[in-house]
Amino acid sequence: MRELREGMDKTGNEHYYNRPNRWQRWMNQVAGKLGLATVITVSGRVSGEPRSATVIPIVMNNQEYLVAPRGETDWVRNLRVAGQATLRKRSKTRAISTVELDGEERRAVIEAYKQKLGWMVAHEFGPETDPTRHPTFRITAID
Repeated sequence: MRELREGMDKTGNEHYYNRPNRWQRWMNQVAGKLGLATVITVSGRVSGEPRSATVIPIVMNNQEYLVAPRGETDWVRNLRVAGQATLRKRSKTRAISTVELDGEERRAVIEAYKQKLGWMVAHEFGPETDPTRHPTFRITAID
């Protein structure tokens, strides 16, 4: 069995995570508090406590998606376990459930995300983006 080390999941697979610097973390917090970005809140996979992060959902073909440009972030890992979360923008909060995408659908959503957000996320994606490094979810509203 492979020895587990930092940057690996419990099965021994390496995962990609590009940690934001102090400035980026501060900007994300400010954008979320001012309502300029969307805040996802999901139950922690270990603690069960609510955990929040700033995200930018996109709409493609009348369907809403989330892309994790920084890779295997905590919100991604928590969302995989919980399967549902809340999204808040300004004063509007809504409950969602998600399905993680793979294959060609993931690749198409990532391309749309890069096109829509351009320079804001360009540094997270190389010219030959490996879609497996960027978890992507389809959002469904919970009524």
